[in-house]
Amino acid sequence: MKVLFTIVPESVAGGVYITEKAFLDDLAAHPTITIETLRYGKRRDGESLVGKVLERFVDLWVFRAKLRSFRPDVVHLNSALDAKAVIRDVPFTYLIAHSGARLFLKWHGTDVRLVRSRSFYWRMMLSFVISRATKIGVLSSEECRNLDQAGYDIRKMAVVK
Repeated sequence: MKVLFTIVPESVAGGVYITEKAFLDDLAAHPTITIETLRYGKRRDGESLVGKVLERFVDLWVFRAKLRSFRPDVVHLNSALDAKAVIRDVPFTYLIAHSGARLFLKWHGTDVRLVRSRSFYWRMMLSFVISRATKIGVLSSEECRNLDQAGYDIRKMAVVK
């Protein structure tokens, strides 16, 4: 199995690199799993808006090339359920869906206001991302309940620590 694992750089304070490193090492040690990692998201604290937008376009371009060259079976996308992350994740999930890979989306925290939003715009984008994920990891059963109460497909959710 080939897994493309997205990860924030070690330089980002409190980044998931610290929490995901042991999991990534365990996967890499498995003889039937081939891991590729890809830098994804914030590069450093204090990014300017222009720099952030330009770097996310570069991320998308590099991600597209990696999907084509590596051809993963699974993409492990580290993200969060907040407005900026959902906007960023829409084109990434589109590319994953069209690559044939399965998507495991891991949300590190949830903005409950976004989940409960009645805005057509936010619900459409969130539904788009959720519908393309094979499974979604959230950090608590409360996050699962919030998504369920908002009408999202709870069968896709799993509480992961």
